[in-house]
Amino acid sequence: MSVSSDGAPARGGELWRDRAFARWAGATLLVQMPGFMAPLAFVAIGLAATHTARTGGLMVAAEVVGLSLFAPFTGRLIDRVGPAPGIVASAGAGLVVYLAMAAATARGGDGGLLVLLAGLAGVAASSRAAGARTLLDDVVAARLHVAALRVNATLMEVMVLTAPFLVGAAAVLSAAAVPVAMAALLAAGGPLVAGLPRRPAAAAPSHGTATRRSFGPFLRSRPFWFWVAVQAAFGQVLGTVEPSALPWARQLGQGTFAAATALAVLSAAGIAASVAYLRVPPGRVRPPTEALVIVGLLVVGTVGFALSRTWIEGACALGLCGVATVPLNALTAHAAAHAMPAGRRAEGYAILGSVYAAGYALGSVTLAVLPLRATLLAGAAFGVAVLALTPLWRRV
Repeated sequence: MSVSSDGAPARGGELWRDRAFARWAGATLLVQMPGFMAPLAFVAIGLAATHTARTGGLMVAAEVVGLSLFAPFTGRLIDRVGPAPGIVASAGAGLVVYLAMAAATARGGDGGLLVLLAGLAGVAASSRAAGARTLLDDVVAARLHVAALRVNATLMEVMVLTAPFLVGAAAVLSAAAVPVAMAALLAAGGPLVAGLPRRPAAAAPSHGTATRRSFGPFLRSRPFWFWVAVQAAFGQVLGTVEPSALPWARQLGQGTFAAATALAVLSAAGIAASVAYLRVPPGRVRPPTEALVIVGLLVVGTVGFALSRTWIEGACALGLCGVATVPLNALTAHAAAHAMPAGRRAEGYAILGSVYAAGYALGSVTLAVLPLRATLLAGAAFGVAVLALTPLWRRV
């Protein structure tokens, strides 16, 4: 069982009977799905509109830049207005951007406009995930939060696997249908978020109450810096491992199918681990210690992938990385909240999301300038650096 902050126990099956959680998960996953679709969608749109993969690559880069740079500020805005209104506004802005992208794709030829629209899509989506996490506090009882976040991390991994198929299905109609499908998801999810029932105001967290709006409280918080370091290492490792799958497969004399199936092993291992993680009682191990153990698994998996000489060896190493991904997402979503100033959780989670995205981008960039094995070992080295600071983290 899990235990709430007020000591009330929650039975394992209670979450599945909680309609508020089901509605929260369905609504927030709908509005986040376009983000999962974006990398493949933008490549497909760029190819169709300009007949070159370069445009799609620049669109992906523009979205990441927009998301990473603006997330702390849009997160701060969500803390001021409340998560539900903030997510609805974000969904509305994203809907307009995707419809404009559909029109530009149908017209074709203007790669610069598509890159600009992708950047705006990133800005619009920049704090959607952080808002969703903050909204959980308003909708679902506190005693269910740990279980809810563990289940949600599993559902998000399923969404990651599903997103490419949605892009492919829409692209069968036309490239312009892809951003239309993304807009439709936002149009469906926004009203569902707006209609979510709130817990009584006395029990729900307040928003817009923080008076200081500098980054000082975050900068002075050693516990928050711990989670920043963990997310940087997490992003760096996955940013080196996932893009390296295809060049790794080619070094083995294999191709795209071998790379795709190896990455499928990573995702499947994450889902399997998350099912087992649901049965682990929370609180037996301090969250920082648990996070460091998981980062250690990521490091071992990455080094194993770098040194692998066969597909089986590499797939097993990726599976070990996958075992760490969903539990680390769920752990961060719950434990990092205690390191954030009151009334500024959306901003805090947005900062962590930006750090993860920056780490992922840095990992991808190293692949362009270093040999494959050096790229992977560099990603692992970042995780080792976080582990090396364990004496400092013990005081978190």
